[in-house]
Amino acid sequence: LATFVVVCLLSMGDLQKTQKLTVVIMCFKFLAIFLFIVVSARRAFERYQKLGDSAPLLESMPMWEISAFPAVFGNTVFMFCQHHMLPSMVAPVSPQAKIPLVIFASFCTMVLLVAVINFTALLAWDGEALDTCSAKPGGHFCRIQPMYNLNFAPLSWAGGLAGIFIV
Repeated sequence: LATFVVVCLLSMGDLQKTQKLTVVIMCFKFLAIFLFIVVSARRAFERYQKLGDSAPLLESMPMWEISAFPAVFGNTVFMFCQHHMLPSMVAPVSPQAKIPLVIFASFCTMVLLVAVINFTALLAWDGEALDTCSAKPGGHFCRIQPMYNLNFAPLSWAGGLAGIFIV
């Protein structure tokens, strides 16, 4: 019912002037990206403390194993969607001569975020023994899932709301 009400209100509005809505959605997406990085970095640090050395941690990363490609590819799906928001965020750019610089900076930011998320994901989740994650907050974590956000379902931060937000 709530989805119907939101869609109904949006369909009655002027869709040419959705920049404010786009900014709100982009803020929520960047919040999710920030949570991806923070949670994964924290879990990678916990693995590092458990192993006591970075060598076994780095050796366990499935960097060039063809069987690990779906997991690495799944990590970039959420990030790939970010480029669809960029045209509405950078239009209109004034002066027009700065457009290539703005697009280049946006592209570099996305590449950097994809690299950081992939690296922290491989460090954080590769050491898990289970193939599927718990669906309830506070449950067990698992190996990297084909859709990376599914790794965060057991996250119990803020009473489980952080995990629900990301998933």
